[in-house]
Amino acid sequence: MKVVVLALAFLATAGTAEAKDSCTKSADGYDVCAAARGAQKVAADQLPLILSPQYKVISVKSSGRTISVVAVVVNNKKNLPSGTTLASLSQTADKLTKEHVCKDQDLTEFIGHGGIFSNRVKLRDGTVVGKPSVDKC
Repeated sequence: MKVVVLALAFLATAGTAEAKDSCTKSADGYDVCAAARGAQKVAADQLPLILSPQYKVISVKSSGRTISVVAVVVNNKKNLPSGTTLASLSQTADKLTKEHVCKDQDLTEFIGHGGIFSNRVKLRDGTVVGKPSVDKC
């Protein structure tokens, strides 16, 4: 999810104290809601972002302390590879989203301040594959 890495590059300078549940700044000045809004603005200029021949990010939004990404897998439900189920795709989306978020320094810092990263993954025909969300690493 290259878009998220690029969009959140500025987060490394935002501070290191734990964020509160609200959008108030932490003692060190980190505002997780402002960070989410900033990430959304940066990412908007990069969309759609094709991450692989089968996967592209089409939307990045922010609401409060949440960054929400919508990604599309090029397959339709009818043409999934043999043996692939929506449940297995959902499990893969959950695993890969958490791995990506928790390996990225900027996203880990954002999450550590109380931010939430939400990823809605759907097929080209609109079928929702999964809605993985990361709120701790």
